[in-house]
Amino acid sequence: MPFILNATSNPGTATWTDFGPVGNANVVEVLTTLYNVQADDQVILVNQVPAAPVTVQLPEGATMDANLVWIKDKKGTAGAQNITVRPALGETIDGALSILINANYASRTLVFFNGEWSIV
Repeated sequence: MPFILNATSNPGTATWTDFGPVGNANVVEVLTTLYNVQADDQVILVNQVPAAPVTVQLPEGATMDANLVWIKDKKGTAGAQNITVRPALGETIDGALSILINANYASRTLVFFNGEWSIV
């Protein structure tokens, strides 16, 4: 099982959080220009047909707490047809209202933990 280290400012008080099985990841292929991530989605392969800009809308982070989400430009067109990833209203990703995947075949891995989305 994959784990994440929860470090604290107090030496010797770190804990580990179980992320669950990776081998049974829920993989979704996105063929449209808007996709609303579901709570059990883990791997999101953006393969829009025809090639066009895509928005991936994350759910409220609390529904995904301690879960990793991988978003990948499967089609290889993000350099020209960007993928925008947006968190739910009132949330941010590393302090930003959205992030952009704008390189062909690029990907981003996100985790919601302790009240915020982070790129890992």
